[in-house]
Amino acid sequence: MAQPSHLQLLAFMLLASASAAQNPAKLNVDTNQRALTEGQTINLRVVLLDAQSRPALAPKPISVAIQMRLPSGTVEPLGTLTIPIGQEGANFAKPLTKAGLVYLWAKNAELIPGGQYINVRPKFHAMLREMDVVRPTTTPPASIGGMVAPKPLPPPPAPPVPAPAAAVPEVTLRYSPQRDFLANGADPAEVDAFLVGDMAAAPTDIRLTLFDSTGSLKPTPLTIPAGQPAGRSTITSTAPGPVSVEYLSSNPHVAFIGDKTLSVKFVTPISRLIVRASPPGISLVDTADIVVSLAGADGRTLVTDSPRPVSFSLASGRGHLAQQDLTIPPGSFDARVHFTPEWPGLVTISAASPNLLTVEAPMNVSWPLALLLCSALGAAAGGFVSRQTRKRADKWRVPTGLVTGFLFYWACIFLGLGKLLGTAVLNPLSAFAVSAVGGWLQTEVFTLVADLLRPKPSSS
Repeated sequence: MAQPSHLQLLAFMLLASASAAQNPAKLNVDTNQRALTEGQTINLRVVLLDAQSRPALAPKPISVAIQMRLPSGTVEPLGTLTIPIGQEGANFAKPLTKAGLVYLWAKNAELIPGGQYINVRPKFHAMLREMDVVRPTTTPPASIGGMVAPKPLPPPPAPPVPAPAAAVPEVTLRYSPQRDFLANGADPAEVDAFLVGDMAAAPTDIRLTLFDSTGSLKPTPLTIPAGQPAGRSTITSTAPGPVSVEYLSSNPHVAFIGDKTLSVKFVTPISRLIVRASPPGISLVDTADIVVSLAGADGRTLVTDSPRPVSFSLASGRGHLAQQDLTIPPGSFDARVHFTPEWPGLVTISAASPNLLTVEAPMNVSWPLALLLCSALGAAAGGFVSRQTRKRADKWRVPTGLVTGFLFYWACIFLGLGKLLGTAVLNPLSAFAVSAVGGWLQTEVFTLVADLLRPKPSSS
């Protein structure tokens, strides 16, 4: 089997590092339809962004699930789309048949989700606005039985009818996407003000005065333009923690619906995983640690403020992972799992965590040629010494020593026969010495190994 060179391994690592800098971190949902009528089609554009909210290209085909959450909390799937490799996003269209202020969001297991609120107005209200109600009138007959009917008396003057009071606009606040935001100053939370009543009640701009605890709300005041169903401002933060957005007043006066205070959570801006093998190259008799770290967009490690589950798997090669699932606890930034190789070659280990792009680490597993050579020399030397010290010469003692010396050395490494030596058993001098003992013991080694492999009787 051809072994990968160190240059190939380095090229693999450089390619992975370069692509990670351009990888997407989150999904964004764009639409210019802030309000529509029940049954109309919503047109969405789902775009990939990096941690700094810049457009990013898909490093592989990315499948995105589109779901809708109704005001009752019920979640309904709308469909899926696939962003092709090398593309920034994809389009999605679907009729919305449920009325209310609904939340549409895009989800992928490896990316931070994105979403938007849409005000779906009931079809009944739209029909009422379009109906032209005409009241029928009756004309008295000109004559009855050939006789001219008398002219009707004029009705008494009606009392003055007061003018109807002007309708007060009804407004509510929401923020989107509905998730935790990165406290890097570049992951904006969109604060939306929706006109949920009759749009005819807002013939002029509505300016809402809001207070936010970061002072980053832009633009301010939040404005719903005349004739538009909603207005928007954004907030950002560079410090993890909750941010409050509170409605204070408006011009003109509005009837506020719902909670006047929004709480938006910002978290440590962890946007990528970094995984590496330590050491990156081992022999078949060695072991390695697979280290996974949480990092920001610039690659610097960041301490997590909440538990972060991580899953490991072998993407290629043969070996054994001591654990496949672990959790990075709050206050830490990394974790490690033990890896034991089972065959030489290039091994690729992948690490995955929710809402973070899956990453891979290469490792070169080689034959332990130096140890095998030292073991063979030691085993032959042990067989030769055995031949010289026995009263009866035997020409097969050297070949037998080669077999028994290697077997004894293998048992010391993998069966715990050499516990006193510890990691020193992998030293070339130890390989020579241990194999020499095995070569000198000859076939008695089989008895020792058989005792190790024989199951121990259970004690009652």
